[in-house]
Amino acid sequence: MKQIMRRSQSGFTLIELLVVIAIIAILSTIVLSSLGTARQRARNTRAKSEMSQLRAQAELYFTRGNTFTGVCTALKSSQGLSEMITSINKNSDGSASCGSDAFGFSVAAKIKEEGGGKPFCVDSNGYSDFISGSSINIQPTTFTPCS
Repeated sequence: MKQIMRRSQSGFTLIELLVVIAIIAILSTIVLSSLGTARQRARNTRAKSEMSQLRAQAELYFTRGNTFTGVCTALKSSQGLSEMITSINKNSDGSASCGSDAFGFSVAAKIKEEGGGKPFCVDSNGYSDFISGSSINIQPTTFTPCS
């Protein structure tokens, strides 16, 4: 009597493997797209935070000289603060501007993909938010309140 030997067929078919690979590809695309969004949000938050830190530094400048005149020049010439302004430009659209006179100072920059194209502004009056309009009208030697 001949015995018919059957081979055990274990493993996955080609179609099953392709379905699994397709599912993994779809999931990885979703994860990578949300990761890019998270990175941009982190850059936006960093730019806002650094602008608020510049406000604190400008207040220190004011307490030393009892004036805001020249605060933007002083902020740009200080090593750490100059790096902060460079970072704000890097994390925004590169249009950060600072203006000051004896009465106050303001710093504004357009934050990428946030605020609907409106600039984010901080000033010596305590304002820290997006401002109306799409352009930044801050002159280096004039204090322009954000609000």
